[in-house]
Amino acid sequence: MYGQKFKALRLQQHISLEQAANRVISPSTLSRWENNKIDIRFNLVIKLLDNIHINLKEFTNYCKINHSNPFVAKVAMYYEANDDRHILQLIQSKKKEYQNSHNQFDLLLLAIACNCYYDLTDNNVFPVSYQKKLFYILSNIEYWTEMYINVFGNTVFLYDSKELYSISIRILKNLNSNTFNDFQEYYYALSSVINALTALIIKNPKLASQLLTKIEKVSIPKPISYLKIRTNVLKYLLDYRLGKTDEKLISIKLENLKWLGLTDIAKDLTFFFNRIKNDRSPLS
Repeated sequence: MYGQKFKALRLQQHISLEQAANRVISPSTLSRWENNKIDIRFNLVIKLLDNIHINLKEFTNYCKINHSNPFVAKVAMYYEANDDRHILQLIQSKKKEYQNSHNQFDLLLLAIACNCYYDLTDNNVFPVSYQKKLFYILSNIEYWTEMYINVFGNTVFLYDSKELYSISIRILKNLNSNTFNDFQEYYYALSSVINALTALIIKNPKLASQLLTKIEKVSIPKPISYLKIRTNVLKYLLDYRLGKTDEKLISIKLENLKWLGLTDIAKDLTFFFNRIKNDRSPLS
């Protein structure tokens, strides 16, 4: 996908393959990347961008997922309506599209839809071979753009516990090293890791405890302090999952969220609490 975006920007400026590849890679290698045949390392992408007079921020903004993407918008609409039947139809359609295109972007969109379907039904319809490709993509990212952050945050139910934890740690390292200069990227990155924590509370409470400890060390700016509140309630839900607290205390915490006017968070965490209560899988 990124190669195709690069090609579009190159052609807009009437820059030849030879000029764009100059002193970085061969024109034939660049052509293969532009046509989604291969991936290339991040440091080479930076040098290629210099050759077409585009900086990294401009390129990442150009490449990010459009949140008005019709497919994403439909999935979100059906997800909010708890309409798993229509989400499954979208999944089947996107799966056929990916089988024909082998386009990474189609795989990422399919993963988001499958994650929403799993969240509603507890039924994982994302093929194992696709899951391996998805994990490979995210575990080899050198620069976490907003697109990849959002993909991870919206596919947390598709990984096994160790994969989920390892990707979360990579994002947290970027947070702690101030890699995300853009406030919005910082917010999305932290939100995605908190989503991963939510999934780990069900999948592997012990790893969830380790991840929570690391999240609590991250500085959370005041404008997004509600993420700290969300994390705090998740801590109590984790304790409940581990048998360290009772249902009454959780109910009080959820009511406090409503009292603070955080009704959406209260609704989401109440749904999650009911899921924990109904879960009968053994603790990892």
